[in-house]
Amino acid sequence: MIKTTDRLHGTHVDELGHRAERLTTKIWDTDNLTSTLTRWLRCGKIHYVLQHQHNCVLDADDATSLRMATGEPAVRRTGLLQIGQDKSALIVATVTALVAHHRLEPDERIALDAGNVPLGEILGRDMKRHTQTVDRAHGEDLVGGQQVLRVAAKATRYGTMLALLTETVYARPLMHRVPGELPRRWRPLG
Repeated sequence: MIKTTDRLHGTHVDELGHRAERLTTKIWDTDNLTSTLTRWLRCGKIHYVLQHQHNCVLDADDATSLRMATGEPAVRRTGLLQIGQDKSALIVATVTALVAHHRLEPDERIALDAGNVPLGEILGRDMKRHTQTVDRAHGEDLVGGQQVLRVAAKATRYGTMLALLTETVYARPLMHRVPGELPRRWRPLG
């Protein structure tokens, strides 16, 4: 836990928890995690880097969530959201998507199969992202280090379920800038 001292009251503050809470309010209301994190970090671009993608068959839980039958085919892909593209890149988040491939338009299937484009870009403006949960994460992994938020979301288009999303946001980028530097429209009221 990163603690700082509140200069006015002399109390210790869980700075990481405070920032995670502020970012959580933005994630609940976004259709695009990448653009939300880009604004949060005030960086020019967050790059998507595909880690792996493969065809799979749906188990009962995933099939129910995607409103499909158990055993139907889907595509599972995992990628990184990162600032920079070399070995010193700052990993912001990992994103795993379980995609109902057959529900995509032909050009979207081609883009998905190519693997180098984020799902949000592939699905375009008509896609609606529905955040299901945003939970504090306390684990650590070899990809991005200390995890701070775990997000579950669904992607739909005109009511048709397209994908299940699991997103993990890491602590290091969350501490990348000072919370007081938030643009005015992102500051809490009151």
